[in-house]
Amino acid sequence: MKVYVKNYSVDNMFSKIKSFEPFYTRTASSSDIYSDEGFFVIENSSGKLHKRVVEDVKTKRSHVVDGHELIVDESVETTCEAFQVPVDHIVIQTTTFFYKTNPKSNVQMVVVGTTANNATVQQHDTNRYDGFVPSDYYFDCVGDKGEDISVFLSLFN
Repeated sequence: MKVYVKNYSVDNMFSKIKSFEPFYTRTASSSDIYSDEGFFVIENSSGKLHKRVVEDVKTKRSHVVDGHELIVDESVETTCEAFQVPVDHIVIQTTTFFYKTNPKSNVQMVVVGTTANNATVQQHDTNRYDGFVPSDYYFDCVGDKGEDISVFLSLFN
């Protein structure tokens, strides 16, 4: 389940990204492939090709937390191994940052984007965001989302 913050832009969130640094857990990179035959992903760490299929479910407005209205997206995403990329496609190199309030948390903040001018995003450097251009962020949740999302939302203000 993904939870989005309504009316709080990715640019506003990213302007405060340094305040999330204590919660940083990892960085992942992938090659996202879009075609008329679907959406494919090559996870750069494994090199495996997967097709992603999203079963859309109508989003729900949730309650207000720390003055922010949340939107819950319960769409289900499944992957299956693929062995061939369609001939007609485009590729976008994507970098994703993950943040958790603690290692056992069921909630993580996910920030997705690309790198400007093919810059390399640093995995463990204090300048990990150099060249990074954010395009989306959301909270990836399993089960109750209450307190952990509140920690992140308090840093938005």
